[in-house]
Amino acid sequence: MTINISAVGQRENEKQSIKTIEQIFNSYIKQKENSDSEDNRIKMELSLKSLETKCDSKYLPTLIEVWMYYDPTDFPTRKFVLPILLRDKSEGLRAIEKRIKEKKKWETNDTAPFSDLLSLRDELKKM
Repeated sequence: MTINISAVGQRENEKQSIKTIEQIFNSYIKQKENSDSEDNRIKMELSLKSLETKCDSKYLPTLIEVWMYYDPTDFPTRKFVLPILLRDKSEGLRAIEKRIKEKKKWETNDTAPFSDLLSLRDELKKM
């Protein structure tokens, strides 16, 4: 049995990126912030960019939550999450559909960010 060291390293990098994203996102939501530290924004951007080439579909629900709710001033979160969703469009759409079915009590079809998620789903279907 051979072990692909490169694949193991990629999985570890992927896990570390998701861990960083979750830590920053959870802290941001917990603090109900409209801004975030420059350090967190840089870490978030680097972590999201690292997932553009390889991201297990099990992490897509987390990334969709980030797409919806991590919105510090002047940080283009959606721009960084979209390529990850597009990399495997069918998995991205599946994760979006699942999130739509699991709509939170306070979310409505006609207010952001939930309405934006509906638009994203429709846009991805056209691509």
